[in-house]
Amino acid sequence: MRTVTFNRYVRAAMASLSIAFALTAELTAAPPLAAVAATSFRVLALSDNTDCETFQRWFARQPGSQLVLSSTNDFYKNSVRPRKLDTVLDYSAFPLSHDQASWYKAMKHYRNNFGNGRCLSGFYDSAHKMAVLYSQYGTASDLTVTTVSSAPAGLPIHPAPGRTRNGVRLGMTLEQVTAIDGPGTLYSNGRYRRITYNQDFKASPTSEGGGKTKTSVEVTAYLGFLFMNGRLVAIDVGGGV
Repeated sequence: MRTVTFNRYVRAAMASLSIAFALTAELTAAPPLAAVAATSFRVLALSDNTDCETFQRWFARQPGSQLVLSSTNDFYKNSVRPRKLDTVLDYSAFPLSHDQASWYKAMKHYRNNFGNGRCLSGFYDSAHKMAVLYSQYGTASDLTVTTVSSAPAGLPIHPAPGRTRNGVRLGMTLEQVTAIDGPGTLYSNGRYRRITYNQDFKASPTSEGGGKTKTSVEVTAYLGFLFMNGRLVAIDVGGGV
């Protein structure tokens, strides 16, 4: 009888000690609020980068990715000028100048934790199976209208402009495009044909008062079209300072 009672006391004491140790460990292990916030920020930043990289990989598989500045090096710089300057929507080559544009607001924006935090933005026209993508890097950007081989996950559905200001439309032949914007500079890699135009310009000086003016700014601006099986499948306008 004494043995049973003693064992009960031991078990009760051990249970109390276990609870005390658990509470102590929990309080000791709990990080300060600042550490929690920092951890949350790192998780969010990692998530942003992952989403950005995943979407960039998807875009790299679409025809329009071949027209963006980052993949074409000096192709645009060495291109001829169009008969008349052309663009898509109200795109301007000045960096970060589209935040209030209706087409920019309609897009989903992917971010990263590098530089200005901007990555890719876009929306998807499910009726015509095309996407509009806005690429941002440093002080340059591209606005690309492209047919797509697979539906992008997570993009909002929104009508896409399938044409430029001068009237070049997806589905046109090379001859139809050059009849509108001029002969351009033609490249071919067997599967695709690409025609590019240089639209560089200088920004007009701006008065600062007191008879002083700012120095004019050299702006890189370009226009590109991509053809597959004889038909236009992607349009790109881009540039920056």
